[in-house]
Amino acid sequence: MLLLAQMLRSSEEAFTTSIASTVLSAGAVDDVMKSLAAEWAEERIKAVSILLRCMQEDGRCRNRIANKTELAPILECFPAASDVERFEIVHFLSKLIRSNRRTLNEQVLHVIKDEGAFSTMHTFMSYLQTAPPDQRPVVAGLLLHLDLLAEREK
Repeated sequence: MLLLAQMLRSSEEAFTTSIASTVLSAGAVDDVMKSLAAEWAEERIKAVSILLRCMQEDGRCRNRIANKTELAPILECFPAASDVERFEIVHFLSKLIRSNRRTLNEQVLHVIKDEGAFSTMHTFMSYLQTAPPDQRPVVAGLLLHLDLLAEREK
């Protein structure tokens, strides 16, 4: 996972596209998803990075990832992650909630809101305040979705 994630961080777009396409065509997405529950937080974060790149390459894998992904281990990584890793986690979660199926979208939002050992909304709000300007729309969008969900539940 670590090596694959490092290769996907290459600045050469054709190279990263080729790698993401290979992961998708080889059916390795399910194997990468298993690493989201790994004991080592660094492996979980790298798996998020790989899956995010796969969703960017071919959005059709998003529903499968959303259906099978255990989000609690990812959310647990957030406070200790670097700024780059935090944005990848938020971007990953943001992509997951863009499902065409409303029920799947709401299930993912409920997990993000309710799981984890900390207040996810508070943590994301704190991150929004320190995030670089180009990352703020993604973080704010995720927070807006979570807030709308909380309002509907009242």
